[in-house]
Amino acid sequence: MLVIEDDENDAILLRQAFDTLTGEICMEFVRDGQQALAYLKGTGQFADRTLYPVPNLIVLDLKMPGPSGFDVLRWLRAQPAYLRVPVIVLSGSTWPGDIEEAYRLGANSYLVKPARRSELEEVVQLASTFWFQMNLGASQTTRQPLPTEKRP
Repeated sequence: MLVIEDDENDAILLRQAFDTLTGEICMEFVRDGQQALAYLKGTGQFADRTLYPVPNLIVLDLKMPGPSGFDVLRWLRAQPAYLRVPVIVLSGSTWPGDIEEAYRLGANSYLVKPARRSELEEVVQLASTFWFQMNLGASQTTRQPLPTEKRP
């Protein structure tokens, strides 16, 4: 999972919440839109894909210096390799225009950053349960059915 978050305090809280609730998830953090694009392109310090793997889920803040989260989302959805990677927008903005624009650009989910840590942990728990346990991603469609599963 790649977390794109410019606020250091929010990044620390997110890391702690994900570590506490979902300890086995591999997470990478970048602090702004420029780093996010370098990571996603696999350039500069992020060129080694064994150290910086292509994410299978992206958590994206919208309001960042440099390229904004909207710019990152626009770039992502123009790349065939990233069309199926889910993007969860996690923003402090409740402005309807931001929400509409995020979905128009291809966000899969829009969550508002809660004010309290306990609420953030709840959001992380719910998002983790959905994206890592309940949701069947595109990569899971190529596996063979289990003996107890029925084919359509």
